[in-house]
Amino acid sequence: MGRYPLLTVIGRYLEKRKLMVCKSTLANERRILKHIDKVMRELGKDGRMENTNPEKTSPGDVRAFLDWMEERGFEPESKAKYLHCLNGVLLFCKNPVIENMRREGFRLPRRTKKPIHAIPEVDLIRIQEAASKLEGWIGTRARFLVACYPATGLRPSELRLAHLEDLNTKKWTLYVRHPKGEGTYGQCREAIVLPQYRGQILQYLKDRSEYVRSKGLSSATFLVPRCEKGKDECYSANAFTELKARIERASGVDFKLKDFRPTFATMCVELDPNLLTDVSVMLGHADVKTTQRYYAQISCDSAGRRLEEAWNKKIKAECKNDLIETEKYLSGYA
Repeated sequence: MGRYPLLTVIGRYLEKRKLMVCKSTLANERRILKHIDKVMRELGKDGRMENTNPEKTSPGDVRAFLDWMEERGFEPESKAKYLHCLNGVLLFCKNPVIENMRREGFRLPRRTKKPIHAIPEVDLIRIQEAASKLEGWIGTRARFLVACYPATGLRPSELRLAHLEDLNTKKWTLYVRHPKGEGTYGQCREAIVLPQYRGQILQYLKDRSEYVRSKGLSSATFLVPRCEKGKDECYSANAFTELKARIERASGVDFKLKDFRPTFATMCVELDPNLLTDVSVMLGHADVKTTQRYYAQISCDSAGRRLEEAWNKKIKAECKNDLIETEKYLSGYA
């Protein structure tokens, strides 16, 4: 395999993965695997790893890599992710060393349930108030993002790449033309726009029209257009992230754009737990369990309130029945 056997195999492995995962997942795996290759070569030079040939990786080599992650202070989730990527390459080489170690009882990192990062209502209000104080086109975009993301539950890129024609203000839906997994498992869908944000979105459309005209254009393709120097373009992911950072500084609340997605889900399920399946469809999930595990969280307060209401209703009904029975009993002696 040459001087760098692991790197050679990684190239072949990722070529096969092109047909199995979306571009963003592939890019993330490429970044992680290249880092693993660099680390394992360094461990080999230091004598902590016997060899870096993925066909011959041994339990001792795996342990050396795990020790390195421990020394660097990797979080359990990160350890599991790196080990998962490495295992994929080893299995590609027909080397089940990690699988065998699990069967033999080795305590290896496993991917755990991630906490749901829904933005609390008080922080959401602070974010939206901070965006309302920003001026110019930056402020217009900021107000739209912090309204449209929680209103639709779209992924950051799904809104960034949306076209103006995708927004239907009669049906109040937003067509998702670039879903996650586009070209493989991803499917286009229509997302609802929650009623409480529709007024803000209508105002954005008016401000957007003024912005487009001010740049010498009669129209612009993207829902959030970038029309500098008369161009008709969409903003980059970095531009959205930079705008988010500006809102963070103004509000004092740290958040990620993708946090609005579980915020949408949690708001809806808090309103009515029976909406979980509908929320799952709106988010574009193939399995409602994904929605329940990673996106929609019912607070203890809400759950407790609903339980109390249910029991109070039952007690009142029983008391009413007892009263009716007592009245019937007494009427017999009238």
